[in-house]
Amino acid sequence: MKTKLILTLALAATLFITTTQAQQSPDVLKTRAALIDAHTKQLAEYDAKWEAVLGAGWKEKLADPATEAKVLVDAYIGKPFTFTLASKLPVPEAERLVAHILAKPVLVTDDLVTIKEAARVNPSFMRTVENKALIDSRVDELMALDPQPVSIARFQQKYDRIYKTSWGEHMTIGEWLLGATVDFDHWSYKAMQDGILARATEALIEKKIGLGEAADGPDFDAAMAPVVTALNAPLFEGLAEALLPLGVKITMPDYTAIVAKVPHRIAAIERRSVAETEARKSLGTIMFVKGVTAYNAWKTARSKW
Repeated sequence: MKTKLILTLALAATLFITTTQAQQSPDVLKTRAALIDAHTKQLAEYDAKWEAVLGAGWKEKLADPATEAKVLVDAYIGKPFTFTLASKLPVPEAERLVAHILAKPVLVTDDLVTIKEAARVNPSFMRTVENKALIDSRVDELMALDPQPVSIARFQQKYDRIYKTSWGEHMTIGEWLLGATVDFDHWSYKAMQDGILARATEALIEKKIGLGEAADGPDFDAAMAPVVTALNAPLFEGLAEALLPLGVKITMPDYTAIVAKVPHRIAAIERRSVAETEARKSLGTIMFVKGVTAYNAWKTARSKW
């Protein structure tokens, strides 16, 4: 009787497995058909995109590798499009494209995307006297096309991606201060202090040279001391006043929004309700609002919890 029961259970199990396997068929052919459909759709969308740019017979227009780049640049000059492949252009065509964009009376969003890509082909071209002057005169227009909010990272993009130069060495004091209106990390805070101090030092050197005075010594250090003090104070308090004797006039941005957010960020960090990696993204903002002395005291107290 026991043996018969075991055989019955085994048979039932076999039937269950067989039925289950039938219900869970791999459907290899069905999967293949779905892949074909997906790739067919992607190919159709790709073809439609380039037909919209180059018109009917676009594949024939690009068939000759020797003229492909010229055809694409000519098409952009005729009507802008999102030209992410501009980074692959030969140098002469990339330079022709950049020159066209910088000379346009009105810039559009596609121009910002395209010029950043085209600039990657020959960075030195972007630093020629002529092009740097053109970019200087139009950079605000270009950056206004960027949907990102104003931030230190956005100004980094301005100098690193458009000017193709070391961004930290070229940001103005006003740009550093404006970039601090949104969250930033502790590395950005240090870079902001160093960047502002460097611009202030340059301004004082130029003033001293203009007056025929030595650009060093105790007087120089005394003139810079208020700037250093302000850069360690909460919200760089006193910076505008400290810069005036150096010949630099600035307007401090409105930091009301970030000041209001910081207590909540601090509370979250103290409760350990945010991951350490996430908390680091706001440490620069906390340093800026608290000031160096208060931040270091808070950091020391936190390490003892």
